[in-house]
Amino acid sequence: MSRPVAIVTGAAHGIGLETARRLAPTHRIALLDLDAEALPGAAASCGEDALSHVCDITDAAQVKDAVNAIVAEAGGIDVLISNAGVAVQGSMRHIDPDVLAAQLNVNVVGNWRVIHACLPHVERRRGYILGVASAAAIAPPVGLGCYGTSKAGLEMLLDVLRIEVAHLGVDVGCAYFLWIAT
Repeated sequence: MSRPVAIVTGAAHGIGLETARRLAPTHRIALLDLDAEALPGAAASCGEDALSHVCDITDAAQVKDAVNAIVAEAGGIDVLISNAGVAVQGSMRHIDPDVLAAQLNVNVVGNWRVIHACLPHVERRRGYILGVASAAAIAPPVGLGCYGTSKAGLEMLLDVLRIEVAHLGVDVGCAYFLWIAT
């Protein structure tokens, strides 16, 4: 019997890579990341059958192509760990609105783009979606206001999605990490 398929975004480093490694003994892993140089090594650490695709989650065509390729290669998707994200530091009053827009484009819109592309496949297998927010979504992070705003937006998106897809047998979770060594 084949192992369930798990996609992990932001999988070449940090939380994404460690998540992929921990899932690898029980799942066939598909790693998505922007870092084309680090991705092959990350995939190699997740087993011989691991898949990897360079993917910018802010680019709709790249997301669609990567998800379609994974489904074609692995047969479907059981789990999505939507982990990719960026953080900008600084006092909110000094951060240009375009910087906030760019962060929202990755942390909310980009994550939604991946979730949306994977959702029909996860529904077929009655699978699981985990979005990686942050403790910054629930406690105002002074100096990381744009980041907290984006992660709170992702949290709400996941909360609503959980309700909307529960009747389809799909579970949706949200991870809240604090400061960790990545």
